Amino acid sequence: MVGQEGLQAVQWDVLSGDPDPDVSARAMVKEVTTQAQNGSIVIMHVNGWGRHTAEALPEIIKQLRAQGYSFVTVS
Repeated sequence: MVGQEGLQAVQWDVLSGDPDPDVSARAMVKEVTTQAQNGSIVIMHVNGWGRHTAEALPEIIKQLRAQGYSFVTVS
């Protein structure tokens, strides 16, 4: 159905855990930075479900960049 609309489905492979209120920012940082690999897509929520996303994201970006990763737009 997505293809019929001229769109391409994109699937993530790294779960941040941010919708779970029991997952801390520290736990999200650890999960994302240890699970990410070349080509990974990380799912994080900015729709009110991401409980500690804003707190965790700067550190995730910092650590992934330190590991040599860069960020790109899915086109």
